[in-house]
Amino acid sequence: MTRTPKEYLHGPNPAISLNATYYKGQRSVYGRDTNPTWEYLEEEIGRLENGLCSVFASGMGAIASMIGGMSKSQRLYLARDSYNGTRRLSEFLGKIGRLDLAYATPSEIREKTFLKGARPGDIFFFESPSNPELNVYDISEIASACKESGVLVAVDSTLATPILQQPLNLGADIVIHSLTKAISGHSDVLGGAVVVRDRDLDADFKMRRSLFGAIASAQDAFLILRGLKTLEIRMERAVANANSAFEVLYDRIGSESLRYPYHRDSDELAVAKTQMKSGGSVLSVIFEGSAQADAFVDSLNIFHRATSLGGVESLAERRAFHKGEESTHPGLVRLSFGVEPWEELKGDLLSALEGIGL
Repeated sequence: MTRTPKEYLHGPNPAISLNATYYKGQRSVYGRDTNPTWEYLEEEIGRLENGLCSVFASGMGAIASMIGGMSKSQRLYLARDSYNGTRRLSEFLGKIGRLDLAYATPSEIREKTFLKGARPGDIFFFESPSNPELNVYDISEIASACKESGVLVAVDSTLATPILQQPLNLGADIVIHSLTKAISGHSDVLGGAVVVRDRDLDADFKMRRSLFGAIASAQDAFLILRGLKTLEIRMERAVANANSAFEVLYDRIGSESLRYPYHRDSDELAVAKTQMKSGGSVLSVIFEGSAQADAFVDSLNIFHRATSLGGVESLAERRAFHKGEESTHPGLVRLSFGVEPWEELKGDLLSALEGIGL
């Protein structure tokens, strides 16, 4: 973030506005509709994504504002490898008759065959890179195909962050972020964001936020903004750690066991390099099965066994352990790299591999 001092209203940090209501004549009316601390955060995220931002109480709050606001005449095309919370919410809404849901497999997405029968106003929602399989999709190509059918394109860009990828610039209509992850970056706050270019759509999301009550607290917005200030430098270190780990693991356990957007043997590498500035800070390793994967994770000392990603600490997790991840390979371990010294992380990874005989 590069702002000159004269642009700050309250010194280096904005004030935390702890108001549930406002007096007559003030710009704001009620704390569920707007908050000056949110607005400052929205301005910064919008600037990074080149769009208009609305912040929410969580990443799922942001996702629910989009999916939960769809009419029965709209169909949601959802990537099969989407985050399990997204899939579980969509399936719940479909089960109770609130959502027309259709899944799209990775091959159907790449071949655009999922668009057969699509109607104007439908939404296609996918992640790139996806979590935890780290599939990369050509956002520009998908956006072009969807626009021919009148389908809106929504991209969850949480893993890439605005530092590595800007989907709106690639043709997407909606960008979703879990601010809980790398943008806040310290594993101490929940938040979500929706970013769009269309002003009417932006106003619609802000209306949904107020009506659904999915609002971030002013304190949370302040903490996310504080984390955002160091996002670029944190990502630089975390990405360097992930790149180094890829090289070490590639030599140690082989190409087929690794998933990474900048995987040198991947068919997706050319697309990843076109739309991402680097491979990101998350790497997935696929072991033979759950027993070997659990033994590997249990042998780690510097990597913590925990869910989530994007924090300053490195985390390891066997994703199929969780409900909703039954389709994920049982031996897949997601590694989220933090900012620890690389040599310490390297030693931890090699020691854990030796502990399971690899």
